[in-house]
Amino acid sequence: AALYHIEEFEPAEHYSKQALGLFAKVQERSGIARCFIIIGAIHQTEARYNEAREFFFRALELAEDIGDTDVQAGCLTNLGTLCVATGELSEAVELFSRALTVTEKSGSRKIQCEVYRQLAEAYEKAGDLARALEYYKLYTDLNSELLGREKHMTIHELQHRFYIEKLEKEKEIYRLRNVELARALAEVEKLNTDLKTMDTEKSDLFGIVVHDLKSPL
Repeated sequence: AALYHIEEFEPAEHYSKQALGLFAKVQERSGIARCFIIIGAIHQTEARYNEAREFFFRALELAEDIGDTDVQAGCLTNLGTLCVATGELSEAVELFSRALTVTEKSGSRKIQCEVYRQLAEAYEKAGDLARALEYYKLYTDLNSELLGREKHMTIHELQHRFYIEKLEKEKEIYRLRNVELARALAEVEKLNTDLKTMDTEKSDLFGIVVHDLKSPL
Protein backbone atom coordinates (compact mmCIF):
# COMPACT_ATOMS: atom_id res chain seq x y z
CA ALA A 1 0.00 0.00 0.00
CA ALA A 2 2.87 2.39 0.81
CA LEU A 3 4.46 1.79 -2.62
CA TYR A 4 1.09 2.43 -4.29
CA HIS A 5 0.72 5.79 -2.55
CA ILE A 6 4.16 6.92 -3.78
CA GLU A 7 3.21 5.72 -7.29
CA GLU A 8 5.68 2.82 -7.42
CA PHE A 9 3.06 0.70 -9.17
CA GLU A 10 5.15 -2.17 -10.50
CA PRO A 11 6.79 -3.11 -7.16
CA ALA A 12 3.49 -2.36 -5.40
CA GLU A 13 1.71 -4.94 -7.56
CA HIS A 14 4.55 -7.42 -7.11
CA TYR A 15 4.53 -7.22 -3.30
CA SER A 16 0.73 -7.13 -3.15
CA LYS A 17 0.60 -10.41 -5.09
CA GLN A 18 3.20 -11.88 -2.72
CA ALA A 19 1.11 -10.76 0.26
CA LEU A 20 -1.97 -12.19 -1.46
CA GLY A 21 -0.28 -15.59 -1.65
CA LEU A 22 0.62 -15.49 2.03
CA PHE A 23 -2.89 -14.45 3.08
CA ALA A 24 -4.33 -17.21 0.89
CA LYS A 25 -2.14 -19.82 2.63
CA VAL A 26 -3.46 -18.88 6.05
CA GLN A 27 -6.97 -18.19 4.72
CA GLU A 28 -6.96 -14.59 6.00
CA ARG A 29 -9.86 -13.38 3.86
CA SER A 30 -9.81 -9.78 5.06
CA GLY A 31 -6.14 -9.55 4.01
CA ILE A 32 -6.96 -11.17 0.66
CA ALA A 33 -9.73 -8.62 0.04
CA ARG A 34 -7.42 -5.69 0.86
CA CYS A 35 -4.79 -7.06 -1.55
CA PHE A 36 -7.47 -7.31 -4.26
CA ILE A 37 -8.32 -3.64 -3.66
CA ILE A 38 -4.67 -2.53 -3.98
CA ILE A 39 -4.14 -4.57 -7.15
CA GLY A 40 -7.42 -3.25 -8.57
CA ALA A 41 -6.41 0.34 -7.75
CA ILE A 42 -3.08 -0.18 -9.56
CA HIS A 43 -4.89 -1.48 -12.64
CA GLN A 44 -7.30 1.46 -12.49
CA THR A 45 -4.41 3.95 -12.34
CA GLU A 46 -2.92 2.26 -15.40
CA ALA A 47 -6.32 2.50 -17.17
CA ARG A 48 -6.74 -1.29 -17.14
CA TYR A 49 -10.36 -0.82 -16.17
CA ASN A 50 -11.74 -4.31 -16.84
CA GLU A 51 -9.04 -5.95 -14.73
CA ALA A 52 -9.50 -3.34 -12.01
CA ARG A 53 -13.27 -3.92 -11.96
CA GLU A 54 -12.74 -7.67 -11.62
CA PHE A 55 -10.44 -7.27 -8.59
CA PHE A 56 -12.78 -4.76 -6.93
CA PHE A 57 -15.76 -7.10 -7.32
CA ARG A 58 -13.76 -10.04 -5.97
CA ALA A 59 -12.79 -7.92 -2.94
CA LEU A 60 -16.40 -6.78 -2.47
CA GLU A 61 -17.69 -10.36 -2.55
CA LEU A 62 -15.19 -11.40 0.11
CA ALA A 63 -15.87 -8.34 2.27
CA GLU A 64 -19.62 -8.94 2.19
CA ASP A 65 -19.10 -12.61 3.03
CA ILE A 66 -16.99 -11.86 6.14
CA GLY A 67 -18.90 -8.70 7.12
CA ASP A 68 -15.93 -6.30 6.81
CA THR A 69 -17.77 -2.99 6.35
CA ASP A 70 -14.64 -0.87 5.88
CA VAL A 71 -13.49 -3.05 2.99
CA GLN A 72 -17.03 -3.08 1.56
CA ALA A 73 -17.15 0.72 1.57
CA GLY A 74 -13.67 0.88 0.07
CA CYS A 75 -14.61 -1.52 -2.75
CA LEU A 76 -17.82 0.37 -3.57
CA THR A 77 -15.98 3.70 -3.53
CA ASN A 78 -13.25 2.38 -5.83
CA LEU A 79 -15.84 0.92 -8.19
CA GLY A 80 -17.55 4.31 -8.17
CA THR A 81 -14.37 6.17 -9.10
CA LEU A 82 -13.76 3.61 -11.84
CA CYS A 83 -17.22 4.33 -13.27
CA VAL A 84 -16.50 8.08 -13.14
CA ALA A 85 -13.27 7.44 -15.08
CA THR A 86 -15.17 5.48 -17.75
CA GLY A 87 -18.02 8.02 -17.94
CA GLU A 88 -20.63 5.79 -16.28
CA LEU A 89 -21.86 8.55 -13.97
CA SER A 90 -25.26 7.13 -12.99
CA GLU A 91 -23.59 3.83 -12.02
CA ALA A 92 -20.96 5.79 -10.10
CA VAL A 93 -23.63 7.67 -8.10
CA GLU A 94 -25.38 4.38 -7.30
CA LEU A 95 -22.13 2.79 -6.06
CA PHE A 96 -21.18 5.83 -3.99
CA SER A 97 -24.67 5.84 -2.46
CA ARG A 98 -24.27 2.19 -1.49
CA ALA A 99 -20.87 2.99 0.03
CA LEU A 100 -22.44 5.86 1.97
CA THR A 101 -25.12 3.55 3.39
CA VAL A 102 -22.43 1.13 4.57
CA THR A 103 -20.36 3.88 6.23
CA GLU A 104 -23.41 5.36 7.95
CA LYS A 105 -24.22 1.96 9.46
CA SER A 106 -20.63 1.16 10.45
CA GLY A 107 -19.68 4.64 11.66
CA SER A 108 -16.59 4.86 9.43
CA ARG A 109 -16.44 8.66 9.43
CA LYS A 110 -13.26 9.06 7.38
CA ILE A 111 -14.55 6.83 4.59
CA GLN A 112 -17.92 8.58 4.80
CA CYS A 113 -16.16 11.92 4.32
CA GLU A 114 -14.40 10.63 1.21
CA VAL A 115 -17.67 9.26 -0.19
CA TYR A 116 -19.32 12.68 0.26
CA ARG A 117 -16.49 14.20 -1.79
CA GLN A 118 -16.77 11.58 -4.52
CA LEU A 119 -20.54 12.04 -4.72
CA ALA A 120 -20.13 15.81 -5.02
CA GLU A 121 -17.67 15.38 -7.91
CA ALA A 122 -19.85 12.75 -9.63
CA TYR A 123 -22.96 14.97 -9.45
CA GLU A 124 -20.95 17.93 -10.71
CA LYS A 125 -19.74 15.95 -13.73
CA ALA A 126 -23.33 14.79 -14.33
CA GLY A 127 -24.46 18.43 -14.34
CA ASP A 128 -26.55 18.16 -11.18
CA LEU A 129 -25.04 21.16 -9.43
CA ALA A 130 -27.64 21.32 -6.65
CA ARG A 131 -26.84 17.77 -5.49
CA ALA A 132 -23.14 18.44 -6.00
CA LEU A 133 -23.35 21.46 -3.70
CA GLU A 134 -25.34 19.45 -1.14
CA TYR A 135 -22.71 16.73 -0.90
CA TYR A 136 -19.81 19.14 -1.09
CA LYS A 137 -21.22 20.94 1.97
CA LEU A 138 -21.59 17.61 3.80
CA TYR A 139 -18.00 16.82 2.87
CA THR A 140 -16.58 20.16 4.07
CA ASP A 141 -18.54 20.04 7.35
CA LEU A 142 -17.46 16.49 8.18
CA ASN A 143 -13.89 17.13 7.04
CA SER A 144 -13.66 20.17 9.32
CA GLU A 145 -15.04 18.12 12.20
CA LEU A 146 -12.51 15.33 11.61
CA LEU A 147 -9.62 17.78 11.28
CA GLY A 148 -10.68 19.49 14.50
CA ARG A 149 -10.84 16.14 16.27
CA GLU A 150 -7.42 15.15 14.95
CA LYS A 151 -6.02 18.50 16.06
CA HIS A 152 -7.52 17.99 19.52
CA MET A 153 -6.07 14.49 19.66
CA THR A 154 -2.66 15.84 18.61
CA ILE A 155 -2.75 18.47 21.37
CA HIS A 156 -3.86 15.83 23.88
CA GLU A 157 -1.06 13.53 22.74
CA LEU A 158 1.50 16.34 23.12
CA GLN A 159 0.19 17.13 26.59
CA HIS A 160 0.37 13.46 27.53
CA ARG A 161 3.91 13.19 26.16
CA PHE A 162 4.95 16.33 28.09
CA TYR A 163 3.46 14.87 31.28
CA ILE A 164 5.29 11.55 30.76
CA GLU A 165 8.59 13.35 30.09
CA LYS A 166 8.05 15.46 33.20
CA LEU A 167 7.48 12.32 35.29
CA GLU A 168 10.58 10.71 33.80
CA LYS A 169 12.67 13.78 34.69
CA GLU A 170 11.25 13.84 38.22
CA LYS A 171 11.97 10.13 38.53
CA GLU A 172 15.57 10.70 37.42
CA ILE A 173 15.96 13.62 39.86
CA TYR A 174 14.57 11.43 42.64
CA ARG A 175 16.97 8.64 41.66
CA LEU A 176 19.96 11.02 41.68
CA ARG A 177 18.89 12.40 45.04
CA ASN A 178 18.70 8.86 46.39
CA VAL A 179 22.18 8.17 45.01
CA GLU A 180 23.50 11.31 46.67
CA LEU A 181 21.69 10.42 49.90
CA ALA A 182 23.11 6.91 49.83
CA ARG A 183 26.60 8.31 49.26
CA ALA A 184 26.16 10.77 52.14
CA LEU A 185 24.90 7.99 54.42
CA ALA A 186 27.90 5.85 53.46
CA GLU A 187 30.23 8.71 54.35
CA VAL A 188 28.44 9.22 57.70
CA GLU A 189 28.74 5.51 58.44
CA LYS A 190 32.44 5.62 57.56
CA LEU A 191 32.92 8.61 59.86
CA ASN A 192 31.08 6.81 62.65
CA THR A 193 33.26 3.74 62.14
CA ASP A 194 36.40 5.88 62.13
CA LEU A 195 35.28 7.65 65.32
CA LYS A 196 34.58 4.31 67.02
CA THR A 197 38.01 3.09 65.96
CA MET A 198 39.62 6.28 67.30
CA ASP A 199 37.68 5.93 70.58
CA THR A 200 38.85 2.35 70.94
CA GLU A 201 42.46 3.29 70.22
CA LYS A 202 42.23 6.23 72.64
CA SER A 203 40.80 3.99 75.38
CA ASP A 204 43.56 1.43 74.82
CA LEU A 205 46.22 4.13 74.93
CA PHE A 206 44.71 5.66 78.09
CA GLY A 207 44.71 2.20 79.73
CA ILE A 208 48.40 1.72 78.96
CA VAL A 209 49.28 5.15 80.34
CA VAL A 210 47.34 4.53 83.55
CA HIS A 211 48.98 1.13 83.96
CA ASP A 212 52.45 2.66 83.49
CA LEU A 213 51.72 5.34 86.08
CA LYS A 214 50.65 2.73 88.64
CA SER A 215 53.63 0.49 88.06
CA PRO A 216 56.84 1.33 90.06
CA LEU A 217 60.00 2.22 88.17
